[in-house]
Amino acid sequence: VFSSNELARLQDGDVETTVGLYLYRITWNEQRTNLHGFAPSLRGRPPILLDLHYLVTFWADSPLTEHTLAAWVVHTLEMHPVLDTSILSPEANWAVGDLLQVTPEDLSSEDMMRIWDALTPSYRLSLAYVVRPIVIDAVAQDEGRPVVATALGFGGKEAPCADG
Repeated sequence: VFSSNELARLQDGDVETTVGLYLYRITWNEQRTNLHGFAPSLRGRPPILLDLHYLVTFWADSPLTEHTLAAWVVHTLEMHPVLDTSILSPEANWAVGDLLQVTPEDLSSEDMMRIWDALTPSYRLSLAYVVRPIVIDAVAQDEGRPVVATALGFGGKEAPCADG
């Protein structure tokens, strides 16, 4: 997994033969207004649904190796387009029923070139995928005492507080 900072520091030849993931975009999931089937969060609010847009990049010294890696990724994601808790990282506290769908994203050549023009290393063979839905629940917060008065200051003078 590459961050933007890591990609900015890379020079051609710095990376050994590998498949890289680069999160280049986050969007609202189109189903966020249709949340039946999702349990309310701890605060009673519906969860936030996001889509993560990734570039899968191929780093190798030869075109044959890059093509082989690309074929392996395409085959693997076509055979296993749904990720469940059996393969998701346990550190992220995924719920038992969480499922992520991985689908190819059709980026135009122009969009792909715009992404790579914004990055420091030169263009690498890449495929675009979307992972959805990423569910973010509201975090439970300790309940504090209710606010009973507010003091606002205007023009250098403080307004009297409701408490006196």
